Formats: sequence, C-alpha cells, structure tokens
Amino acid sequence: MIDALLAFALLGEPQAAPAGRIGPSGLPVPRYASLKTNEVNARQGPSSAHPVLWVYHRAGLPLRITAESGNWRRIEDFEGDRAWVHVATLSPQRTTLITAQRVALRAGAKPKSRVRAWLQAGLVAKLLDCKTGWRKLQVGRRTGWASSADVWGAPACEAAPLA
Repeated sequence: MIDALLAFALLGEPQAAPAGRIGPSGLPVPRYASLKTNEVNARQGPSSAHPVLWVYHRAGLPLRITAESGNWRRIEDFEGDRAWVHVATLSPQRTTLITAQRVALRAGAKPKSRVRAWLQAGLVAKLLDCKTGWRKLQVGRRTGWASSADVWGAPACEAAPLA
C-alpha cells in the first residue's frame, strides 16, 4: 500500500481528470496533441522543480494528454511512457506515428485503392481527416489514406482541441 502511495505521489496526479471528462483547461481529457519543438523535457511531475526523466527530440511526435495541472500536461507516448510536459511545448496539430513496418498510403479509403507511397515505421505524418478504419495523412507533399490499425495517435475521428 505504501509503495502504491509513493508511486502515486511520484507521478504527480493533481487535478487528473477521469477518462472522457473535461479537464481544468476546459478541454477534454484524454485528448491528443503533438510536440511543438525538437527538444522537450519530460518531467517526473507537473513543475520545473521536478526532475527531467528524459528529453524528446522530435517535433510533431503525437502524444496523448491524460491529465492536467495548471500549465502542465501529463502525456503518454506511443510506447506507453508517461511524464509531464509544459503546455507551451505542445501543439494542437494532430499527427500520427506509423507503427507498422510498411504502410501503403492509398488514393482512397479502400484496401484496393491505388498506392501513392509506402510509409515506414517511425514516420510522423500530419492527420488531415478520418473515416472508420482509415486515416487521411500528409507526409511532405503527398496525401493519402492509411489503415488506422497501422498508425498511433488517431484512435477516433475526434476534433483537435488546443493542448
């Protein structure tokens, strides 16, 4: 029990909103956002006084916001790692991360649509639209549809609220 309380205290859970609720910012929690810059400190708790656990080095990386505390957001990345980041380091731009080894970017949201490009695992793409089972992505100047099973950061056709 003491271990559970210690883990709770270390994760910094103040003002954590339950799933499907409106957070203190007035925005839904959980929701998705992306990193604004190429260097973002991931902290143990919701303040600059908390230690840095790691540093993200990838602007555009999609993240799931799971809690809020003042100007801090608890995030979860595609690997399930959780930390706190300052709201100023987040962008409301919705992006996805390609998780499958090789993904067809198709002309339409159908399995037999013409392939416009092949996307590799680890690529970050801008999310433009979605249909059941499909996500419309932009990578550079190319746009097309990819199976929702092959991307992370776009589980539903939701609006993109501010971080």
